[in-house]
Amino acid sequence: MKILNRGLLMLGLLFTTFLLGVTVALMPVGVSARVAIIMIAILFLVTAWGFRQTTAMFPERKLIIFSAFVLTMSIVWPQYIFFSAGGLPRVNPFTLSTAMGLIFILALTAHYRSFSSRMPLLIAEIKPVAIFFGLWIVWRAISNLLSGAPVATNTGLLRELIYVYSLFAYGLFVCQGKNGIQLLGRIIVACTVIVGLAGIVEALQGKNMFIGFAASGETGDVGDAIATIIADKVRGGAYRVQSVFSHPILFGQFLGAAAPIVLVSFLLDRSRAWRLVALIALPLIMIGILKSGSRSGVMALVVSGAVLGMMLWVYLLTNSKKYSSFAIVAVPVVLIVILAAYGIGEHLIAGGSRTESGSSMVRAVQLQLALNAIPNSPFFGYGLGAAVQIAGVKTYLNALTMDIYYLSVLLDSGWVGLALFFAMVLSLIVTSLRYVSSHSGRNMYYVSAYMAAAISVLVTLGAVSMPQNIMFVMLAAGVLAVAKHESRAQ
Repeated sequence: MKILNRGLLMLGLLFTTFLLGVTVALMPVGVSARVAIIMIAILFLVTAWGFRQTTAMFPERKLIIFSAFVLTMSIVWPQYIFFSAGGLPRVNPFTLSTAMGLIFILALTAHYRSFSSRMPLLIAEIKPVAIFFGLWIVWRAISNLLSGAPVATNTGLLRELIYVYSLFAYGLFVCQGKNGIQLLGRIIVACTVIVGLAGIVEALQGKNMFIGFAASGETGDVGDAIATIIADKVRGGAYRVQSVFSHPILFGQFLGAAAPIVLVSFLLDRSRAWRLVALIALPLIMIGILKSGSRSGVMALVVSGAVLGMMLWVYLLTNSKKYSSFAIVAVPVVLIVILAAYGIGEHLIAGGSRTESGSSMVRAVQLQLALNAIPNSPFFGYGLGAAVQIAGVKTYLNALTMDIYYLSVLLDSGWVGLALFFAMVLSLIVTSLRYVSSHSGRNMYYVSAYMAAAISVLVTLGAVSMPQNIMFVMLAAGVLAVAKHESRAQ
């Protein structure tokens, strides 16, 4: 059987080589390069499956290092910077590393039985979350096909799936190693320091230092991002910093969400050096949010802090005999914090200046346009990318903008798509609360921190349509899965 398999693989290799030659001869360079990459990847996966190992252990350390690299690139690499050589397609290093990583993961799954048997056990720890997430992605794809939108628009969903939601897998791989959850916290701390320092340098120079590396003549989403960087930099007379991100809002949102993770790392990391790095990151978070001029950053910081406090309060109330009475006495304080957070949030939503009030009015107009349009297609929506055309409002750059992520999901995939998204989020929150209320130790604090980060992003998505920082939701799911699995193993 092994000889037969290897013979078939050799024939497949020869056939693939022939097809590659035909592709290069008949197609443009850019198209042939893409086709060649796809064909080589398929052959690589088939080869990994043909030589499947049943006893050898998979290279866990290499996978962890590579996953840590991809996670770091997803945060610190400006996603509007591409490289190109000759007539070859443009390459974004983050895009390239993510795509290579997914191929690598699939190859490991096909080649090592020990790896393919472990992953389902981890995912089973958050089974409701995984089910609702899968249903949501499938429904979005179906909605897009039924809407009559061009099939090519499905590539947008594929990009979002690969470059945002796949970070669940990378976070899962980092966490499953020895002290893996602590390692993931260190990655977030290091990235926070990097983007924070980049933001301070930008504030001192009064210009974005990365825009010079972007290719001229960009169009589409990349061109819009560059135009925003160049023009949308001043609010209320103050320069707005965005560091490595494509918009100041994303910069502030990231810092506010990262705050509880950095704080828990500072308190619990076993390394004095990394606690010092986390200590440096904390003031950088405050400065960065201030310099971003982003209300979403302030809101994310307030929400993440309040949620972290609430998670720890739930732990004390349900899992600590020593401090349960203290938790009960603290109920009035908790209520005051909730009311204060609500007041701050209400003020931020209303807007403190004329410009901020104008932004809130734009979002109100978008909400009204979306609610007027959705009755015509309530179940399936209008397809991917339709939200900005239906409910978008023109900015002073004369470009349509959609500022609310949930309206994008609603108009893209209807009420069913939005309900599946919220079902996924609710199942993640409920599963996390159950874990926190029944466990103690370091992992409990990390789970609380990541859930605080995730919820802060979910709250601020009411004023942000760019999904980049949804990675915190994906990382929270990965941390929860590993934490539950470790507690079960003990």
